[in-house]
Amino acid sequence: HTMGPDLAADAAEFLPSTFSGLLARTFIGAGMVDRVPPLFNMVITNVPGVNVPLYSMGSRMVSSYGLGPVAPGLGLFQPVVSYNGKISLGVVADRQMMPDPAFYMECITDSFNELMAATTAEKRPAASKSAKKKSASKSGAKKSGKKAKKRSSTSQNGATPPAPP
Repeated sequence: HTMGPDLAADAAEFLPSTFSGLLARTFIGAGMVDRVPPLFNMVITNVPGVNVPLYSMGSRMVSSYGLGPVAPGLGLFQPVVSYNGKISLGVVADRQMMPDPAFYMECITDSFNELMAATTAEKRPAASKSAKKKSASKSGAKKSGKKAKKRSSTSQNGATPPAPP
C-alpha cells in the first residue's frame, strides 16, 4: 500500500500541521496503529541547505545532519541534507522493523561507491556506428570507382557507366 505523490501533496496542503499532529496522536492513542495498516513505512526527505559556510559567535559550522521521527508503522526515516557543497544521508530506524541499520547504511554506501565508479571511470571513446558505416562506404566507393573505370575502358561507346549503388 503506497500513497501517491499527488495524494500526499494534496493532504499536506489541506491539513495544517497542528491538526495533522493531533490526528496522529489520536490515531496512535486509540490503538488504531494495530488495526489499520500504515499508509507508508519509510520517509526519505531532501532538505537543501546553504552552499556557504555558516558561523555562530565566530565558530564555523562544520557539517549538518538530519534527523526525523520514527513512529508506530514508520520504521525508517532517511534525511538527505546539504550544506556548504556536501550532502549527508542519515538513517533513523526502528530496531523492530530494521534490526541492523548499520548494515543498511553499508549497502547504501557500497551502492553509492559503485555508482560513482561507474560514472567517473575514464572510458576510451568508441567509434560510433555511423562513423564505421561511413568508413565502410568510402572503401566500398573506392572499389566501385575502380570497377567503373575498368568498365568505362571496355565501354564500346566511350561513356562512363553509372557506379553501382
